[in-house]
Formats: sequence, structure tokens, C-alpha cells
Amino acid sequence: DQCQNSIILLDWERPKRQDCSVSTWRTVLVANEFNRMQAKRSTSIEFSLILVGFFMTGLNQYDNAAPQPNFDNSIHREHNVALRFANSVLFWALSWLVQVVWKTLIYERYITEPPALKF
Repeated sequence: DQCQNSIILLDWERPKRQDCSVSTWRTVLVANEFNRMQAKRSTSIEFSLILVGFFMTGLNQYDNAAPQPNFDNSIHREHNVALRFANSVLFWALSWLVQVVWKTLIYERYITEPPALKF
């Protein structure tokens, strides 16, 4: 209740004829564009998928979910469900952390302006 804002969109377009009004779709499209400009994703889903796929399959880190991981041997063992979940969450969290650190500490500070100053 402390932080509220009201957004009022005014469409000043005049109707082309006197007997018809401005299309409602125009108002909806303007509101959607404004909403898109407000919601900026902090991470890239595509980059996250590629990074997690690289770690899990490219570097053979999916075997960390075995009850006794052996990094020297490539024998396929049964994976524990809880360890498999923890392994996946670890790499998704690392992917998120790398992207947030890159974006906030390097990209928005030295390469481009922060989003609050762009609008």
C-alpha cells in the first residue's frame, strides 16, 4: 500500500470521420508497448539454456548426481533424484548469478546506461 502509481494513457488521435471513434486496438497496443518498456528481463533465457547445457553435457557435470561421483571414469551410474535436482539448481543459479553480475557490475556501469536513466 505504500508504493502505488496510477498510469493514465491519453490518446489524442482524432477520428477520421465524425460518426466513428478511435479503435480500441490502438489503445490496447499503446498500453502493451508501455508495459513492455516497463518490464525488462534481467537475464537471458537463451544464454542460460546454452550455459547450463554446456556445463551439464559439455563438461560431463551431470555425473555429479551419482551417489559416489567418479570424475575419472565415464561409466554410467544411476543418479539420485535429490542430487540430480541439486545439481541442476546449482548450475541454473550459477548461470543467473553470472548474468546478473555481468549486467549490473560491468555492462550497465561501463558500457551502457542503467535502465532507469534510459526511460
